[in-house]
Amino acid sequence: MTHLRDSLYSCAKDVTEYVKQKYGISFTAEGMVHLLHRLGFSYKKTKQVPGKSDPEKQRAFLETYKNIKRDMGETDGLYFTDGSHP
Repeated sequence: MTHLRDSLYSCAKDVTEYVKQKYGISFTAEGMVHLLHRLGFSYKKTKQVPGKSDPEKQRAFLETYKNIKRDMGETDGLYFTDGSHP
């Protein structure tokens, strides 16, 4: 139960997979939901939390970006990625 308290699962299917790999015991997703409720766990739908921007960091980034673009050669490329889709 310590693992469940320390980990974040978004669906019962993921918990059943963990239990199957760790202990070799198979559950249906519905059976796992019932077991988790009996053990005192509850489900709360996850939601996105908007990030807070820092105007000074944004200004610094734009200044760096402008300098990089200014110093680029004709054949140089500039690529952007985000943390969740590398």
